[in-house]
Amino acid sequence: MIRDVSYKINVLRGGAEFKQLSWAVDAAPNVYVRKDSEIKGSLSAEVYPDADVDLLSDELQPVLVLNGAETPLGVFQATTVEEIMDAYGRRLRIEAYDRCWRVQQSRTEGLYHIAANTPYLTAVQQLLTAAGIKLVLAVPSSAVLATDREDWDTGTDFLTICNQLLEEINYNPVWFDGRGICHLEPYKAPTGGRIDHAYSSTDLQLAPITDDHTQEIDLFDAPNVFVRICSNPDRGAPLTATAVNDSPTSSTSTFRRGLRIVLNVSPISEEILHVDLSGVDWLVVNEIECAAMAGCGDAQAGYETLKQRYPSLGILLTLGSEGSVSWKDGVEIRQCAYPVQAVDTTGAGDTFMGYFVGCLAQGMERKDAMQYAAMAASIAVTRPGAAPSIPMMAEVRAAVEAL
Repeated sequence: MIRDVSYKINVLRGGAEFKQLSWAVDAAPNVYVRKDSEIKGSLSAEVYPDADVDLLSDELQPVLVLNGAETPLGVFQATTVEEIMDAYGRRLRIEAYDRCWRVQQSRTEGLYHIAANTPYLTAVQQLLTAAGIKLVLAVPSSAVLATDREDWDTGTDFLTICNQLLEEINYNPVWFDGRGICHLEPYKAPTGGRIDHAYSSTDLQLAPITDDHTQEIDLFDAPNVFVRICSNPDRGAPLTATAVNDSPTSSTSTFRRGLRIVLNVSPISEEILHVDLSGVDWLVVNEIECAAMAGCGDAQAGYETLKQRYPSLGILLTLGSEGSVSWKDGVEIRQCAYPVQAVDTTGAGDTFMGYFVGCLAQGMERKDAMQYAAMAASIAVTRPGAAPSIPMMAEVRAAVEAL
């Protein structure tokens, strides 16, 4: 049987396929899977540069194509990029790690606490969500924490915490499959020895010596959030300060590493008026806050001023009973408020905010995210309480579809 074997590499942006990169000099990628390592998968490859691809935030998905059938080999984030110029021309040598690395790079900013009776898998999934992991397949478990836990000091990486919790219920460590989906599953006795998989093409012939150069950017453990804690036993609670590198021009900033920031300025304060919004994706304000942030006398003037001052900023202005209006990329969208008999308005704004951000994170269009947020808030105010009044997504979806 003749085997037709080839490779391709998909570039993922926001989890969706964006475009493809070309392998350098007909070289296939090297993909390694090591079961005994915290970060299970790694990628080594040489590709030709593409101006549209941002290797600091985009993800790479090598794919094996065998007789027309495609098998994805993992989803990886570049940590080291070398620029090479030699007889073969200009190319990039990339070292990358799978999404375990993203979880490992997220760290606690204080003493991490998990309450008693919290399900183990819930605690793990909360950490994964905080690290930006959206797709998780978990085998159900009824195990819950017997006591309050504060085992993890400031700076502990989320992957260590997840794997420790999973070990306590006899689950395998966190791992990601070829499509970048996280798996949480019970340990099973191995039926054979450990296997390391390596996919590689034959070595290239050495090129003649030329005026070569190599430029390396090592991002494996580069921090972008700094936490300083000063404690004194005589003064009660410790003092904590946090600094975030969110500069759009810094190669290691949260902005360049793909973090998207939604800023809700409630409650408004003097300090927030001087915040640089250039690294913010969405600014969420009510009418009073909008006017204050722009230094204007009314909300409409503030809205127009912010649009001109920050052209790339998304603005979501809530208008109470008149609904909301948003502006981004030159497009304005308005959403009405759904009339209901209000019982308790506590938590309505938080519900609106949470649904808007959550829907955007799931890939919804802005118009749909605003509609779902408005519907969720309208349902919440018909019930007493704060958190107990927040509706589940299924209820909100049914209400929207019934319109």
